[in-house]
Amino acid sequence: MSMLLWLAWSGCTPHAPLQTAAPPPWVGQRTQPAELPAVVAVVNGQPLTTEELRASAGPAWITAEASLAEAQRDALDQLVVETLIHQQAKGAGKDDQAWLLDAVAGRYSPVTDAEVTAFYNENRAQIAEPIDQIRESIRQYLLDQRVNPLIGEVVSQLRRNATVQDHLPRYRVAVDAAGPRLGPVDAPVQIVEFSDFQCPYCAKAAEVMRQVVEVYGDRVSLTYRHLPLSFHAQAFPAAEASKCAEEQGRFWEFHDALFADQPAWASGMFDGVAERARVDVSRLHACVASHRYQPAVAQDAAVAERVGASGTPAFFVNGIVLGGAQPFEAFAAIIDAELADRSVDPLAP
Repeated sequence: MSMLLWLAWSGCTPHAPLQTAAPPPWVGQRTQPAELPAVVAVVNGQPLTTEELRASAGPAWITAEASLAEAQRDALDQLVVETLIHQQAKGAGKDDQAWLLDAVAGRYSPVTDAEVTAFYNENRAQIAEPIDQIRESIRQYLLDQRVNPLIGEVVSQLRRNATVQDHLPRYRVAVDAAGPRLGPVDAPVQIVEFSDFQCPYCAKAAEVMRQVVEVYGDRVSLTYRHLPLSFHAQAFPAAEASKCAEEQGRFWEFHDALFADQPAWASGMFDGVAERARVDVSRLHACVASHRYQPAVAQDAAVAERVGASGTPAFFVNGIVLGGAQPFEAFAAIIDAELADRSVDPLAP
């Protein structure tokens, strides 16, 4: 396995393309996304506009655009890394892989036969082949586990020392920052989060968001919006309860208490959460029982669907989509770039 494989793939590879006797003439040619005209069709004299087409496609349109933008961004990141490695290798008079091997030489130990055997025995239930047939594959796998993090460190250092001018436009989705907010309304970086109080990944993301707010201070604003998922039975009631806590000016305290101990309120009892958040329990009960915030929570979920957020947590950093429980570094990379570009006009005011 090539040492450069770590740089090229981080997921499943596609199957080989099907071969045809006479491939279409456009196969292999570079293409550009078509610029859509203002009117995309005329039906019995009635024009259908691009905006109507977007509205008809709904979230699928945003998802498709975001997927293309993500593929372009991933490809650029990969190309930048390959270029940095090639520049270093060329300067040293080596090929890329030889330079990488030298960069990590002496920083890892070889995989022993005993380690191969131990791994095989520990995973015997999932391995069908006898050890003699896959011994070298296991050895390579274990070696990759040692070498790939070292290559990652080398790549990170190359990027820190490089001057990279990124001219690829960021794909942005306009999302209204309507909801409880941390930070100034006019902060140069606006983060809108769609989250589910019963989602364990959202609890991890909440910790990262606290770090983001602490590190960047008044330069960022965080707005929380609700996306209770249907398979989390208490997520919607928890969202309603948090709106009731917001009534008392204690949303973020209730938010933190919910995420701090999710199993404690899995039955739908929020008294303990309210006490930790210093929320008046009797007022909370009356508010939750009224379900007066049910429409507001449902409205947040509808907005999430409209902007292509189908899972939690989902973040929009000045409109730039960042999904899942990402580490602090993922947010910092976008925030730092946004702060460096003072011409940016956030899409989420």
